[in-house]
Amino acid sequence: MESIGRRDGALFALWPPRDIVSPTGGNEMDGLLKVLIATACSVVIIGGGYYASTEYRSYQQGKEVADRIDRARKELFGFAEAAEGETDKVRDFCRTYNKALDPSRRGSDVAVRNCRALGYLY
Repeated sequence: MESIGRRDGALFALWPPRDIVSPTGGNEMDGLLKVLIATACSVVIIGGGYYASTEYRSYQQGKEVADRIDRARKELFGFAEAAEGETDKVRDFCRTYNKALDPSRRGSDVAVRNCRALGYLY
């Protein structure tokens, strides 16, 4: 059995014939290895797909929350007729609106909740 040979001027390794390695020609081992490799590839692909889908879902949820917060903020700025950066106007609106609101509705009013959640009303 020759371990190194030449072909077209390049060195290459020569492997022994299959009948020397395994009396049956190595077919059982080849089949088992193919199944094992296919299973490992499937596990990696499925795991990667699951990870990617959970990351995407969490990204989408974070994006939806940020969009809702931005819409609520813009709504409060619209109610207060304030431009970007005029948070004092929004705070004044929130205080005035909260005082004018019926005390029984203060906890359930959406504008008051948004004022509190965004830090314009303490």
